[in-house]
Amino acid sequence: MKSNKNQWGRRLPVKRKKLLITKALIVWMKKILLCLSLLFLISFAYSFCEDSDGDNYGIKELDCEFSALDCDDFNPNINPGKTEVCSNGIDEDCNGKDLSCMQCAEGEIFFRCSCQGKIYEKGTGYCCNNVFNETKCEPGCTGTVADRLNCITEQGCPGETMCNIWLAPPHQLFECHDVFPDDNCPCIEKWSCENWSSCINGKTTRKCTDKKNCSTIKIKPKTTSTCTTETKKISVKLLKNTIKENELITLIASYNNNPLVSAKVEYSGKSILTDFSGKAVLTAVFGQNKIKVSKQGFDSEELTINVIKEIDAGCGNNYCDEKENEFNCPIDCKKTSETGDQNKDDPKPISEEKQKCGNKVCDKGEGITNCFTDCFNPLAPESLVFFGVVFLVLILFIITLLKIK
Repeated sequence: MKSNKNQWGRRLPVKRKKLLITKALIVWMKKILLCLSLLFLISFAYSFCEDSDGDNYGIKELDCEFSALDCDDFNPNINPGKTEVCSNGIDEDCNGKDLSCMQCAEGEIFFRCSCQGKIYEKGTGYCCNNVFNETKCEPGCTGTVADRLNCITEQGCPGETMCNIWLAPPHQLFECHDVFPDDNCPCIEKWSCENWSSCINGKTTRKCTDKKNCSTIKIKPKTTSTCTTETKKISVKLLKNTIKENELITLIASYNNNPLVSAKVEYSGKSILTDFSGKAVLTAVFGQNKIKVSKQGFDSEELTINVIKEIDAGCGNNYCDEKENEFNCPIDCKKTSETGDQNKDDPKPISEEKQKCGNKVCDKGEGITNCFTDCFNPLAPESLVFFGVVFLVLILFIITLLKIK
């Protein structure tokens, strides 16, 4: 057993013993608070990888597999880890520019011949970036080429430029039999592109066609690009404030005060299109429902409406009905004019009886300090601070009790 005596053999006073325990508790509580603070900071600093095309390169300095930023996060074939292809109009390795091919030069030619169905090539240099390995014929192949060869690669050469250097016969290039000149020059792609499409969700596209039909895409231009989407917000207006079950809902959709024709209106599992005047007529369904109005090229708009039953109409139903105002039914209607008339173009919200602490909605002006039941969120920063303060007060209370004893 541990002794309560000091180094001189005297028993420690009770108050002295409690004081030592209190100091130890304070030290441990400080360590716990420090750990909680560090966890709080780490949770805010931590971020995830934003990688749309799945090539492990992100568009921000996030927790991706590779730290380099992706210059085109919609194309997995474009990122800092890709090999650049010259003069194709695409920045594959995200270094900010396309690699330029070398120009064709005199003497940089290739000779080609066929031997038993196989193509053999031998060159004295290179034409642009298309490099051929020198290949010898297989044993037993003998023969001569008795014709000039002017067919060399033009891949990578700008435009239609071509290194045309021919050799007068006879020139013995390979010892092959059944040899004949292979003058089938490589196909040079010639692309023609349509105009870029409208910007949708930050992306624009176009269609490109090779007029030479080379069946290759070595120098195909970009067909997708990022863009800034113009904000086009739809305006939606209801022609009636109070809506009862099975009544007709008349809705008007517009943009810049002009009717929005053929906009899609979705309500209660059904959808219709607006007419030439931007109108759509729906049948009201009891309860709280959403009306969504959308059209390609525009930002969609949603409205939440409350449909009451016919028997619920009247003062005290939490709705400002068509014949009610602040004077004949103040419990449902808010004041909108000196006469008490309601603005029929502006649907009124439910009375303030519904907007108070305890309605399970954290309304404007409410917080965990004045409405804990509605606004408590354990992951919110203010909740963490609140629990930290409560925890600190609890520790101080325990310390005070120990001192009193």
